[in-house]
Amino acid sequence: MTPPSVTEHLVTAHDGVRLAATVVRPTAGRTGPAVVIRTPYGRRSHLAEAHGWARHGFTCVVGDVRGRFDSGGAFLPYANEPADGAAVLDWLAGQNCHDGRVVLAGASYAAYCAVAAALTAPAGVRGVLAAVPALGPGETAREPGGAARLACRVGWWTEHGGTRRPRIGVAADEELLAELPVVELPERVLGAAPPGWRELWSAPRRGALWAGLAGIGVPLLAIGGTDDPFAADTLELARRWGGPRRLVLGPWGHELDTRRPGAALGGRRLGSLYAAWARAVCGEGVSGDRAAIATAPNGAWRTFTHPVPARSVPLTPLPAETAQTDAPSGDAHRTDGRTINAAPAREPWEHLASPEPTDRSQAGAVVTRAADHARRTPADMRAHGLQTRPTPVGEALEHRSSKHPDPPGSADPTHISEPTTRSADATHQMSEDIQAHDVSAGPAPLHGVPERDPDERTFPPASTTHPNVGAPATRPADAANKADVDRPVHDVPAPQVLPDGEPAGSAHQPSVDTRADPVLPLRPPVDGSPAAAGAVGGRPHAARSDESAGVHFVADPRRPFRSDADGLARRGSGDHVVLVTGPLPAGELRGAAAVRLRVRADTVDADWFALLSLLTAAGSRPLGRGIVRRTHRPGRAEELTVTTAPIGAGVPEGARLAVTVAGHHWPYHARNPHTGVDAAHARELLPGRREVLDGTLELPWYRPDTDVLTADELVKAFPC
Repeated sequence: MTPPSVTEHLVTAHDGVRLAATVVRPTAGRTGPAVVIRTPYGRRSHLAEAHGWARHGFTCVVGDVRGRFDSGGAFLPYANEPADGAAVLDWLAGQNCHDGRVVLAGASYAAYCAVAAALTAPAGVRGVLAAVPALGPGETAREPGGAARLACRVGWWTEHGGTRRPRIGVAADEELLAELPVVELPERVLGAAPPGWRELWSAPRRGALWAGLAGIGVPLLAIGGTDDPFAADTLELARRWGGPRRLVLGPWGHELDTRRPGAALGGRRLGSLYAAWARAVCGEGVSGDRAAIATAPNGAWRTFTHPVPARSVPLTPLPAETAQTDAPSGDAHRTDGRTINAAPAREPWEHLASPEPTDRSQAGAVVTRAADHARRTPADMRAHGLQTRPTPVGEALEHRSSKHPDPPGSADPTHISEPTTRSADATHQMSEDIQAHDVSAGPAPLHGVPERDPDERTFPPASTTHPNVGAPATRPADAANKADVDRPVHDVPAPQVLPDGEPAGSAHQPSVDTRADPVLPLRPPVDGSPAAAGAVGGRPHAARSDESAGVHFVADPRRPFRSDADGLARRGSGDHVVLVTGPLPAGELRGAAAVRLRVRADTVDADWFALLSLLTAAGSRPLGRGIVRRTHRPGRAEELTVTTAPIGAGVPEGARLAVTVAGHHWPYHARNPHTGVDAAHARELLPGRREVLDGTLELPWYRPDTDVLTADELVKAFPC
């Protein structure tokens, strides 16, 4: 077989800047649609992927964005992508390397490039593929609830900001991240702030891109991960999109499925899904809306729709234990001279958990003990900003030919992803091979989504015939809440995703568990909390507006609750509280959870962090995180909601859920100084006393094992 042809080009932007592009065409004599990828991470790292697209009959155009690698101009993140993307598409329209049909594709920053180009309404575009999208400066700098991200932003900007090629060996270590103010941190490493860094912290949370999404009529394939920091924005992108939508939320972080290749897709990789969708939109087209979410690391895929009713459950405090300042050898966590034992002989919640279920499939994932969780979490942090060296791409990116046959047992012909780097945005350059023969190769904005405009379409899709939404529950949550690859995917019948093989529209029991649920208040513990009432940090508390007592803790930015801390194992440290539900029936979580609290703070400004965890006799498993920034009237009781990113998880019968509430989440997020000054500019840090007076946990609750979508259906038929 004649190999694909590769040609190099310079595209002239509207202002005269020359943009480098590589075009990989299918075998001579074949002309098909084009896939366009624009990246700041080096177009040559996408060449294996481009060859894979070519073997599927697509011409692939891979370009360096302005100011990066071989493109001219200066790199100012997010500033020039709409105009430059339009220029590339204008140039492509005059070439004879494709048939006029175009798919815009990308992951992370490259996903922004794809969406921004689509906003210019170019002719010929048939669809947009956006994976783990990093959709703008404000979108990446802050959570939807306003809290400032720290480690991943400092890491990304010191590596990529103001430079043509990534800086190697520049480490955003904790010593640097502890310094103030945040806005000056890159200068301490680089000598000068990269262009755009200071403006990053005054950027609006939602940029101009969002206003135009409803006017885009072409289909969207949005790929996200339930552990991706931008998962809420992935969901919001799908909700606001004007054309037909497909949303897939997998059990991944920003690195997509590269950590466990093929584990969630029955041995396939995400590229097979991408190729199926691209064929469909360039063929007979797609219509309607579909959404799927994984409820376990091995997939356990489910469809889900809007609205997602909430199951309201009671929260009660977990009694505190005294901190151990002289911990024995073993797993321990050190905070400013205090060593807290992170692995007590008996886990603190074991007396609450029911016996471990015999049906482990309902547990949704491998459950680890607290000490294991404490050890594992820093790896996640490194993936979001503290990893110092790129992960080698290795042979997953290599083009396989007939001389390199597929390994036995392989099931996936395609794959697209991006090599892992130190930063959140750079972890995915969407550049692993979408190889026709690589069958062995296989992504949190945490406050949920803002209120929809009255005329905005709902998403995930509503359905009047699919009985997966039953009668309304108590209250709605804030957030909505080896394959034959040569066969035309649009000829594959739509998947039957109803339980027990029932046809669509049959009158089986609703998958949403709509049994009545009590809404009970959080009650203060009898023995109180180790953080004593009175002055904090030498400052008297503000007068209370009422005398009702709750559980309280101290949020001290000089000794912040850490991103890698396990609140369940560190009870008694005084920097957080843990709230738990009662035993729960078997069910599944598909969507965002809302932690509704009535609280009191003695500072004018505060961050509220919440971590939702699953508790069984085997240990704890983190499910979702959320953080919001709030202004306060000191001493007054106020209500707030912390909404997690979308969650996919099974809850075994008798298990409980725990919510860890703290005032910081460092170094993943910048420390709120409690002075009213923005965290990015603060030079003074003050401690603050917090009380949690009342609380309710609202869950996107579904009956277990309903709306099942097999991995085969997800890959072959769901995209169409």
